[in-house]
Amino acid sequence: MICTPSPTSVLGKRTEFSPNANTNNTDSVDLDEAMMQAVLLASMEDGAADGSDEQLQKARAAAEAQQALFESMVAPPLVARPMALAAWAKEEAHVIGAKAVAALSESELGAVQLCRVRGDGHCLFRAIGASLVLGAVWGGRDRVNSLREHLAACAAAEPAARGAAAALEAVLGAAGSASPLQDPFAVLSADPEDARSAALVGALRAAAVDFMQSRAERFRHVVEAPTANVDGFGAYCAGMASMETDAPKYGGHPEMVALSEALRLHIVIHDTAALGAGAAAAPSTPHYSLGDESHPRVHLLRRGLHYNLCLTASAEGEQLADCGEIGELAQ
Repeated sequence: MICTPSPTSVLGKRTEFSPNANTNNTDSVDLDEAMMQAVLLASMEDGAADGSDEQLQKARAAAEAQQALFESMVAPPLVARPMALAAWAKEEAHVIGAKAVAALSESELGAVQLCRVRGDGHCLFRAIGASLVLGAVWGGRDRVNSLREHLAACAAAEPAARGAAAALEAVLGAAGSASPLQDPFAVLSADPEDARSAALVGALRAAAVDFMQSRAERFRHVVEAPTANVDGFGAYCAGMASMETDAPKYGGHPEMVALSEALRLHIVIHDTAALGAGAAAAPSTPHYSLGDESHPRVHLLRRGLHYNLCLTASAEGEQLADCGEIGELAQ
């Protein structure tokens, strides 16, 4: 699963929802999804119009049940509370396959916590930002201060990093400046989205794009050769930087390269797609990394275009997963 038990593809745009019978929040439902549901309901009734009254009643009952289920669905958390990676793998067995379940459960990754990230197109940037904040806060005040110093150095050395460093500081400050350290999920998971969390996603997009544009000759390969009248690279960057869209562009390898260098990160990507049904058995999840190992580490679990966040298991993380509070744990 990406973020919820059942990902839904809507007109080429991936939007995920999770059923919650006790929550009535249809404001977050995608307009395209609503249109598709309306077409579905209408087609069910039209298809039964030529049948018997009994068939028509069954079709209407099915349509009403579908509508009720649709209305009970709500968007999943932007960043969910952590869970054991092995437990997530078992839940996802029907999607990722037995080989991936075995690799994730039996390898060194079995000791890692996973936080689901909403599959809304921003997942890569949200996961990287959340990884830095959560990793620092869970590590205690010394880790928080170390990250702040690291971000200040990045901002001083690389203009493309300045906005992202400031946005990370704003989110980090909400948790890391308090005494005791506060639960960062209050900012990262707020729905509607906390302004600081949204600003962080936008700043990380901008940092990646600014870094690529400042090194255009190196990064032009992200698009095919532009036509005579269209700047393909410029259009790609404009789309990747945009937050003013209902269908944001998914970040990928070029953006990870840019952020790993601009913010001096060590990004490790574990790829479940390489353990699909046709793949050979592997003792661990195939992975690759970007950046220097001495830099702050970000662990991502990739499946297709989507990225979830992984965190090294710790006493603080285990207690946060159980009770949802950090309190004095990180003092």
